[in-house]
Amino acid sequence: MIPDFNDFHIAIGFTVGYGTPVSVEELITYIIKSFDIEYESEAIRTDQERTRVYECIIRHMLEIMAAINEVEISPDGKYVTMNKKGAKNIENHDEEIGKRLQIIFRKNAHKRPAEE
Repeated sequence: MIPDFNDFHIAIGFTVGYGTPVSVEELITYIIKSFDIEYESEAIRTDQERTRVYECIIRHMLEIMAAINEVEISPDGKYVTMNKKGAKNIENHDEEIGKRLQIIFRKNAHKRPAEE
């Protein structure tokens, strides 16, 4: 099963918000802990493997969002900021995003290995 990358996009947009820089590491940790984005694969057998895969997907999604000018990543790669275009995109899809958030947002999900 391939993950729904729109869910990662929604999780990033929801977490980053508009205008305030967010630590990329904190963003990744929060998304992994707080969102239930389904991705079942034979390659992912443990929570640690799932965390590693999700971290890669989130980092790549941030790069895609930066390439299409929805977010800005600091030169050192440590912080991400949602810009006006990204905020407007989220606003334009507010109803769809709201429905999807009800499905994917949760608490006590997976933890990153560094926190265990």
